[in-house]
This record gives sequence, structure tokens and C-alpha cells, in this order.
Amino acid sequence: MGGRLMPIHTPVTWNVADTPTHTILNARIRDGINGLKALPLAVLRKTANQSISSGVHTAVTWNAEDVDSDGGHSTVSATERYTAQTAGWYYLTATVVFGGNANGRRDAYFRVNGDTSRRWGWNTQTPTTDATGADICMVISTHLHLDVGDWVEAIAHQDSGGALNVLTSNQDSRFQIMWVAQTDGDVRPLPDPKTWAPGIWSVAEMNVQMRDAEQFFLQPPLCIVRKDQSPQTLPPFSSDLVIWDTVVRDNNHFYDSSKPTRLTAQLAGYYLFTLQLQWLRDPVTDEPRYHRVQLFNQAGTVLETLLLFQNDMKQTNESYTSSAIAAMNAGDYAVARAHEFAPTTNQLAELDPSSTQYGCQMDMRWVSAL
Repeated sequence: MGGRLMPIHTPVTWNVADTPTHTILNARIRDGINGLKALPLAVLRKTANQSISSGVHTAVTWNAEDVDSDGGHSTVSATERYTAQTAGWYYLTATVVFGGNANGRRDAYFRVNGDTSRRWGWNTQTPTTDATGADICMVISTHLHLDVGDWVEAIAHQDSGGALNVLTSNQDSRFQIMWVAQTDGDVRPLPDPKTWAPGIWSVAEMNVQMRDAEQFFLQPPLCIVRKDQSPQTLPPFSSDLVIWDTVVRDNNHFYDSSKPTRLTAQLAGYYLFTLQLQWLRDPVTDEPRYHRVQLFNQAGTVLETLLLFQNDMKQTNESYTSSAIAAMNAGDYAVARAHEFAPTTNQLAELDPSSTQYGCQMDMRWVSAL
């Protein structure tokens, strides 16, 4: 395994009785900055092809590391797993590349602690007859909360009728794990560093400039909403806003249940969006559909369209995932839109693993000031 980090630093509240000795300054400022500079991160790769049997959901193995700063992965045992050494919210992304074959379909998703009742970041593709010799690249991403000892895998599945290879990192198969936030806590104001002048510094200034600034970056604005409780019917030839019914994480008042299609930015900045939609209906013919995220200002004017993902649906229970970064001002809001081009109705899935339904999800996380 890779080298072990210092524990995530806990911001300290300054008190009137505190004397800013070198010991206190090192513990409260130096250690806090060092912690923010080196949060848990792993980039895992393959150095040999891996055979995936037809019809078997198989954990992808990773036998090389570009970095594993928190010691969560082993290249010797259980190489398919990343095991959290630090509790918190993680951003996961993986690229799984299948060798070319025109039969069946391909699936890739994340699985936590071996739990088969969920497929996180699930992406599917069904190749055409033109894909006989073309590799098929699956990109998946999501935010997940992991406690210490929880482990996550990237799962590959195909049903071509014969074994297919997941290819090495020369073809870009890789797994990236990044810690992004502590488990609990509300967002502090965006830091506005002051220029210090000679004189006596108040405890309030010390707490705002040091404690609260550090806390902001350990608890950035993050919202995760899902469609878990009921499916959503999409009429023929429709373009409908996705309705979210379950809040997984919302530490900055993104979501308002009276406007269940919107996530509203309370703070200006660049935001990372991830969207996963699962479509249920089995098409009679290949039929295009796509999803996208649209950004609006407070007046309801479209600012930008992103995360445009289009595919021709060929089987039932197909799921598509994509991600992007865009700028927003406070009060701007984001919606997910599903487009159905078939002459019959379709549905977006709720959570019902017994029917191979794993719901839909949208993530929105602040990543940088404007």
C-alpha cells in the first residue's frame, strides 16, 4: 500500500486565553495547511488485460498505483478494492475499456462493501454491428460516503456470449478515488483573506480567518439528490425535467422540496455536476434518448447546457452517467432534463433492486471560486 497521511486536521476555535506560541501556531496553522495540501487520493491502473466471463458481474483488478496517499489499496491482495482509511465523502471516477465485440451489452458501476442492491454511477452501452473490432470505453463517476473500513470496487459486466478482456491502462482503464469532504457539518462562508496590520488581533478575527477558512475547504457545498421512491413517466417525444424525491446530502440549502426539479447555488463558484439516469422501457427498435443539465439564472433564463449524453436505447434498464464543471452565481439553479424520442412512453427508474432498478442521481459540488 501507499504511504499513510496525517489524519484530517480538525479546525480549532481560538479563545481569549490562547497565547500564539510557536507550538500553537504549528498545530493550528501549519498542520491545517499541510492537511489541505494532501487529502486522500488514489489513482489505480491495470498492467495486464483481465478476462471478464459473459454474464458475470466481475470486480476489476488494479495492480499498479500512480498514487495512493492514504494507503487504501494493495497491489498484493484484494487488488480490486479501495478501502477507506479516512471517513468522509469521496468522488470516484473510473474508466473501464472492453475489447471490441458487437454482441450483447456492457455495464460498469461502483459497488460498496459487496452490496449488490446498489449500482453507483452505473453506465451501460450496447454496441452496434460496427463495433466488432472497436474497443468500448465506459466512464463512470459518483460521490459516495465511506466510513473507515468501507471498500469500493469498479464492476464490469458483459453478455456477449463469450469472454471479453478489460484492457490495460495503455487503453486507459483506471480507477481514481479522491476524498472531498468531511462526513458532517454545514458550510462556512467563503474565506475572504484579510491583510493583517500591526496591532492586537481579536479572537473573532482569528476564528474567521483561520478556523472558518479551514473548515470551508473541509466542508465545501455538496448536494446529492436521488430518484428512489417512485418512477417518473416520460410521454412520447417529450423533454421533461427530472423530479428528485430523496436528499442524500445537502449542506448548503441547494434543494427545496417545493421545487423538486432544481438545485440552487447559494454561493458563486465553479461546480462539478454528475448525472445518472436509468431508463426502464424495452424499446421495440433502437431509439435515441439523451439527458442534459441546464443552468438558469434567477430570472429563468438559460445560461448553459452541459452533460449532454445521447445513446440509442437497445435494451431495457439502460443507465447513462456523465459529468462536467460549470460556473454559477448565487441564485442560479441547475435542472436535469430527460429527452424521450420514442413514439411510446418510457420511465425513469426508482430504487427497486429486485427489478434491477437502481434509481437516478444528480450530484452538485463547489470546486472553486470564480
